[in-house]
Amino acid sequence: MKSDYRPRISFSLLIWVLVLFLLAGLVSWWQYGFTKHFPTPVSAILPQETKLIVGDDSKCVQLKPGEQISILACENRYFWVETTDHSRGLIYMDNVPHWKSIAEREDMKYELQRNNCINISYEQMKEQYLGRTFEENETNYWPALYCVHKGDKSYATYLLRLWNEGKCYLPTICYEDNKAVDISIDSEAPFKGNIQWLKYTPWAQWLYSSLFFHWHWDRPMIENTQSMCDSWWWIFRIPFQLILLILGLIVSFFWVSVVFGVFVLLMMCLIPLRYPFWHLDNSSLTILMVLVTAASCYFFMPFLLIDHGGFLTIFIMVVVFCILSGFNALIIQERCEECRCFGYIDVVRKEYTHTETTESEEKVLDKEHSTMQVSLYQIYKVTKEQKYYDQYCVCKICQNESIRKDQLGESNETKEPTGKFVYERHSSSSSRGSANSPSNSSDSSGGSSSSPDNPFTPFYQQPEGGNTCLYCKYFYANSCKYYDAPQYVNPNSRACWNFSA
Repeated sequence: MKSDYRPRISFSLLIWVLVLFLLAGLVSWWQYGFTKHFPTPVSAILPQETKLIVGDDSKCVQLKPGEQISILACENRYFWVETTDHSRGLIYMDNVPHWKSIAEREDMKYELQRNNCINISYEQMKEQYLGRTFEENETNYWPALYCVHKGDKSYATYLLRLWNEGKCYLPTICYEDNKAVDISIDSEAPFKGNIQWLKYTPWAQWLYSSLFFHWHWDRPMIENTQSMCDSWWWIFRIPFQLILLILGLIVSFFWVSVVFGVFVLLMMCLIPLRYPFWHLDNSSLTILMVLVTAASCYFFMPFLLIDHGGFLTIFIMVVVFCILSGFNALIIQERCEECRCFGYIDVVRKEYTHTETTESEEKVLDKEHSTMQVSLYQIYKVTKEQKYYDQYCVCKICQNESIRKDQLGESNETKEPTGKFVYERHSSSSSRGSANSPSNSSDSSGGSSSSPDNPFTPFYQQPEGGNTCLYCKYFYANSCKYYDAPQYVNPNSRACWNFSA
């Protein structure tokens, strides 16, 4: 009876699930962790009156001629600067003398990224910023993006994505006597994804501001724009970038699959509990896990909506759902129907049941006898055999026997020449052999038929009593002429092997 056995899960399966969690955390730290890099400021003196942008383009402060500024970083056609009274904002590059030489400095290869906001909630913002000095808040995440003085108060805007009622804003902190006293939201924060879809996931704000994701998700405020491929790796630039792209896609899908499958992996560890999963058979458990997988993908959908939305979001969710569902099926296959334990089923023997055979044709280029004018292809018959077996299994816990029907075993593929040839005539500026060479056509059965422009006749179309070369199979006036070869050869010989146009 099932009640005679204590439900359990194999130690190797638990280790495997734990490794997945650890790898996901490592990838998250490697991909979304950040370092605070700020280049050494470059001093400059403004020769004329200049607008200091401290928010939208309409929010500006006038800087007087002769005022000294410190250039902190570049940003497209702007400099991110700070004045002597600690006002901070953006100015146009061409307002700074020798701006080209400043922008080309090695330490200015790090550019300001105004789209890289860190997700944070209003409660987290109050807890971590209010009651602190401006200097203390400079070390909390990023320093202030904008700062302007109005009377005895200062207003500093930070590059944070403050969530409030499903929308995100750039927070501005009011400092009085160098103490943060109030938080206000004046402008919306940049958001690359589809924010309209967030209304279908009302938990998005909580998810974005969770302790793990609210700062791990986004990249640094200042990034190095020079990649490894732009320096001494230039000779490997294209293949290296292709390798990085492939690895990046694999890592991204792995990370998204594990994050989206958190509920799935947790349930895998809980399934051996007596209630409520232990009394479900494997079919019912599979249906339950499919529903959990769909719910898990839907719950974590806001992470996809940060960068995109619409069709791409649905496509990624479907791909991840299929990956996790396949993973569930493989795991549940290792569950014993009798004692409900995981990971203890061994295959004791297998019996051959049937073979599925598929046939196709493959065109193979004959490199040895192809020329610049004509390419010769030989048609091969490809036969692929896939053998299927019934696997007889036994559970090491309860000794229950089971059969897995029609499991795919080894595959075998053979190629046999069919005796059919295809030749293709290439366009060429050379007129040599144009009167006695094949035209621009091919025939899957053995070449093209005879014509004034193509004196070659396939061997199966030879007139009665004609001779055939044993190798190239072409008949020409009782002898063989191999393409544009400068002379004839005797029929039924292999001399044409040594000829080339």
